[in-house]
Amino acid sequence: MKKLLPLFATLCATFINAQTTSFTLTYNFAQVSSTTTPCTGTVDPTPPPTATGLTSGSFTAVGTNTCPSTSGYFSFAGWGLGATNGDDNNFTGNIDLLKYYNITITPQTNYELAIDSINFKALRSGTGPRFWAVRSNINGYASNLTASSSNTNISVTVNNEFKWTTDTYTTSTIQSGLKVTLGAPTFTQLTAPVSFRWYAWNAESTAGTFRIDDVNIYGSATLATGMTKISHNINAHFVLSPNPATSSIVYLTPQNIKEINFIEIIDALGNTIYKNNKVDVTGKIELNLDNIPAGMYFVRLGSAKDFYLEKLVIKK
Repeated sequence: MKKLLPLFATLCATFINAQTTSFTLTYNFAQVSSTTTPCTGTVDPTPPPTATGLTSGSFTAVGTNTCPSTSGYFSFAGWGLGATNGDDNNFTGNIDLLKYYNITITPQTNYELAIDSINFKALRSGTGPRFWAVRSNINGYASNLTASSSNTNISVTVNNEFKWTTDTYTTSTIQSGLKVTLGAPTFTQLTAPVSFRWYAWNAESTAGTFRIDDVNIYGSATLATGMTKISHNINAHFVLSPNPATSSIVYLTPQNIKEINFIEIIDALGNTIYKNNKVDVTGKIELNLDNIPAGMYFVRLGSAKDFYLEKLVIKK
């Protein structure tokens, strides 16, 4: 690590250039066809939307039937059963993790993504699923993302499930006003692919369809150069928690570091704004951020022989 000392000194004198661009990814399924021979299948053939800093994939249907039920929408049958015609109170089905619509968004090199929300439209056929929910790979598809609805025909349960409220209401008009809220801290600083899945269940018939359209994914992509990139590359030797920091205390946990003689916090201009030369390395090390304003910083620690860097974001 000795060779990094002059490199670090040079970089500290250079302002970090972080460029953030907002994006909206819109999926309208314009080229989906149920009548083409053969049909367009379980992958949306419409060219995926483009945005700076990311690569967006195409919607795919998994575990459903193989042909769309309606052209111009992402609409398939084959969902799990559990609802009875005319009954709005009794449901016996459960979410089936093997049946879903999937979309994956991949950050490009040197970019970090923040995803704020997803708005979309949905509709069921007369015997289609009464419930649906959106989940993400961020927690292994273990729970439903925060859902809301401004549509009087679709409510949201305490478990963040969208529910078609009244079975007797039938319409061919796809319903708007459905939203999944994401944002900090889980859906920020994403550098690995993130996937979202729409699950549907409690259909009255396996021929019943679940349709989505006009899916809008809102977020931003940040290109960071200078020390931001280096901080991710040169160390995996300590952990800062929480990071981003939303209070005045951050805990530093050393990992495989034999000797620590100092800890410093350095701002984006390379100025040392915090230093501790008496470090107890027997456990977690507490960093007090009371006098440090919100922003992006770097924590540097080590000895005369070796040092390590990690980015710290303060959002208080």
